[in-house]
Amino acid sequence: MKLYATSIPQTLPSWATVISNNAGLIEIEINDEDPRFHSIIEELSTEIDNQHIPKLKSHEIHNCIC
Repeated sequence: MKLYATSIPQTLPSWATVISNNAGLIEIEINDEDPRFHSIIEELSTEIDNQHIPKLKSHEIHNCIC
């Protein structure tokens, strides 16, 4: 998996490698098969799942621009 950034930390995790840095756009290759990367994704997923977002009832939605 690749991602692009304009700035990155001095030290990257072992599962991330800088591929190029052209005109201030940094290309980073992510080894998405690395177990440490999977661990972070699982932690984020759990954090998102644990968020308690209240659901609105239809009569509570007014002035909605949808």
